[in-house]
Amino acid sequence: MIRRKSALSSLLILNLAILLLAGPAFAQDIFIYPAKGQSQAQQDKDRYECHAGAVQQTGFDPSKPPTYDDAG
Repeated sequence: MIRRKSALSSLLILNLAILLLAGPAFAQDIFIYPAKGQSQAQQDKDRYECHAGAVQQTGFDPSKPPTYDDAG
């Protein structure tokens, strides 16, 4: 039983390492297509609402340039 847990732990660590190293490379090639024939206007609205909700929940807006505090 101990061997099995150790092997599973090792496999989990290996998978996590691969995901962390390769994840950003794969994330750049994501394409999203409408599943139910939504119009471009509906897609734009959905994209905006998703972005606005994420900004509201996190307080971070990736579409705005970072601001730097001169006070340091």
